[in-house]
Amino acid sequence: MVVTIHQPEHLPWLGFFNKMANADEIIILDNVQYRKRYFQNRNKILVNGREKYIGVPVKLDHYREKTIADMEIYRDEDVPWKNKYLKTIEYHYRQHPYFHEYYPFFENLVSKRAESLYDFNMEIIVYFSRELKIDTKIIKASDLSPVGSKSDLILDLSKRAGANVYLSGPSGRDYMELSKYKEEKVEVWFNDFKHPQYVQKGTEEFVSHLSVLDLLMNVGSEQAREIIQSGTVITREGNYE
Repeated sequence: MVVTIHQPEHLPWLGFFNKMANADEIIILDNVQYRKRYFQNRNKILVNGREKYIGVPVKLDHYREKTIADMEIYRDEDVPWKNKYLKTIEYHYRQHPYFHEYYPFFENLVSKRAESLYDFNMEIIVYFSRELKIDTKIIKASDLSPVGSKSDLILDLSKRAGANVYLSGPSGRDYMELSKYKEEKVEVWFNDFKHPQYVQKGTEEFVSHLSVLDLLMNVGSEQAREIIQSGTVITREGNYE
């Protein structure tokens, strides 16, 4: 049972879906503190040949005391953002081969009365994973009632999900106490994703680490899945025999 854990980012990048595709279950960290100016309410797309953030405005009052699940998106009548959000996608991707396949999803999504950042992001994540034919089971961290923080939290979640393998991102090397995982017989693998290149309309030099939206607009879902998986580099940590 390979389990991975990730925050519910907005318009996630290719590495998010690579890690998800290489696991049996993904636990979505909805119960950790919201982080300002990160990827929880924004991500990067290609604008005039350069990376640029696109995102949704969230209510930041007392945000240090709130989890991601607590964060609310501003209503359009209070902070107008929906038209700009859609126009940004439309203007910069309308000439792409698969624009008409994916743009209607965002029109429908934005037309709803979005209030929860978590729900908004998860609708996008589920949609993208379906388009990429990733059938990894999705679990909310809060449903598992975990305890601890940082490395201990990840280990506790892994155990509650029945994992014998935890698939970490490369940054896990900076904070994970691997000896504890070995004691609990949870093997640790690192997903050292190597970002692939693809035919990218609108730039002379390839721009990496954009939202998977850019990949899908350029190549479509079937080829996108293959490209994402081509970046798989998994490093197994230690001897668990």
